[in-house]
Amino acid sequence: MIYITGRRLSPGGSRPSHITHLRATNDDGSNPVLYTRQQMVDWIDGTDGSGQKGVAKVHNRYGVDPVVHTVHPSVGSPYVQSSPDNTTTDNLLSLPPC
Repeated sequence: MIYITGRRLSPGGSRPSHITHLRATNDDGSNPVLYTRQQMVDWIDGTDGSGQKGVAKVHNRYGVDPVVHTVHPSVGSPYVQSSPDNTTTDNLLSLPPC
């Protein structure tokens, strides 16, 4: 399992589908890595060649760690977003830029 700790948006972007890169760490906060959106989608879906699905979460200020899941729209590229919790915005968009 990893924790997403930062995100990068395309210029002018403001939605989860505009995330271009994600910074993640191991669950103990070590080994920060910068992933492209597609790398993260492939890792979570288990299509990255590892043979297993990955689990990514986001820490939030409410003490809930929402799971990050993939979205595969009928038009456009797949992307990631956090599962609903007690916030009104996607937790990934609340993260600092990286």
